[in-house]
Amino acid sequence: MIVVETTLDDIPAEFLGKDFQEKLLERGAADVFYTPVQMKKGRPGLNLTVISPEEKIEAISDFILENTTTIGLRYYEVNRKILHRRIFEAETPYGKVKIKEVERPSGRKTRKFEYESLRELSEKYHISIQQLQTQLFHLLNTDL
Repeated sequence: MIVVETTLDDIPAEFLGKDFQEKLLERGAADVFYTPVQMKKGRPGLNLTVISPEEKIEAISDFILENTTTIGLRYYEVNRKILHRRIFEAETPYGKVKIKEVERPSGRKTRKFEYESLRELSEKYHISIQQLQTQLFHLLNTDL
């Protein structure tokens, strides 16, 4: 994988929101995140970090250069280790809910409800995400 980075201190925050991040993911980015940094002249700024497969670097870097105020990017190769995971659905009185199951190195499996799935059901049934999650734990008789 390749990490693409740049620091930004002169772009409105709304330009870097959900739409910007989703477009990077559509272009093949594996992850996109920001880290607050102190820039020269004492200005607060953001470090934009994008993790990408090598074959997607041109599309991702061109998108960043076209859609931000940066005039340059840093690249470096990184290795990563990811755990085996699967997403499945469970039927509940609220409808289907997606659950992510991850297998740890020891073979132990952990599960959690997918946030977007909980959010959709909470909106549909006018219940907080926290209340819904608690009820689903009890209904599914599990401690995800």
